Amino acid sequence: MYSNTDYSIAFAGFFIVLLIISFYQIKFYIYSNSTYYKITHNSWSTVKKDLGKYGEYLIYKQLKKYEESKAKLLFNIYVPNELNTLTEIDVLMIHEKGIFVIESKNYSGWIFGNERDKKWTQVLANGDKNYFFNPILQNKIHIKCLSKYLPADIPVYSIIVFSKRCTLKKISIFSPNTSVMNRDDMIDEIERYTEKDFTTISHDKIEELYKILYPYTQLSEEEKVKHIERINQQYH
Repeated sequence: MYSNTDYSIAFAGFFIVLLIISFYQIKFYIYSNSTYYKITHNSWSTVKKDLGKYGEYLIYKQLKKYEESKAKLLFNIYVPNELNTLTEIDVLMIHEKGIFVIESKNYSGWIFGNERDKKWTQVLANGDKNYFFNPILQNKIHIKCLSKYLPADIPVYSIIVFSKRCTLKKISIFSPNTSVMNRDDMIDEIERYTEKDFTTISHDKIEELYKILYPYTQLSEEEKVKHIERINQQYH
């Protein structure tokens, strides 16, 4: 014989499980209707397991407010480079004030870097050091490769975004229209650029540029794997 207390506990447990299921169903629904998913076709489970992809998605969540003002967002754009291979742009926003080329670094630890150095340094909590290719130079390559598809009179901004789990200890920047920041500061930095620029790109032009660049986001999985292998050979 079960008491009223037992039934109450069982009902409460069932209600909590139902809430948890509903929560994840809502998150999955939101993700499956996002521009990020529609362009990348990455499953939610894949994104959650991959730090790089998850960092891109978190950037998208902040940028999606610009879609309401007709900005267009693209992810994982593979454009040809001068070596007849491909270079990958993590996130790109075509905005009425210009093109924002965003390099995502979903890292932790302390970050040290100078624009003139080939390598930057990541120092982890245990004191271990890792070295990675200078993301400012990396994004300069991206912008150079992208420029053949863009009108010369449209401003292009280089935005390097690190996760909020890291601390930017000593970063030296010399180029104009170039910023390095934590993800939580990204929108303020973008607003700083849009407020000072008098350029206005028409919505028709934004759509035209989007249609030109969109096909470069739709590589096959085999081509993406080959690209990653080339990068690993080049920088490691």
